[in-house]
Amino acid sequence: MASDFYFPYHFFISFQTNLKNNDTYLFKTDRHFLTIETFSKDKRGPYERRTTGAAGEIHH
Repeated sequence: MASDFYFPYHFFISFQTNLKNNDTYLFKTDRHFLTIETFSKDKRGPYERRTTGAAGEIHH
């Protein structure tokens, strides 16, 4: 057993939300990093990307 926590698999979860104009949020994990891609349906741009060094610690 490894003492350090890590995501054992590469996976993604996508879902629709009504919080921000029905934008689609795509969560991707790559070991210790969690990437959140926001696909905007308005004129803000194709998407906004935020990457965390640890899950739950969102860097804006």
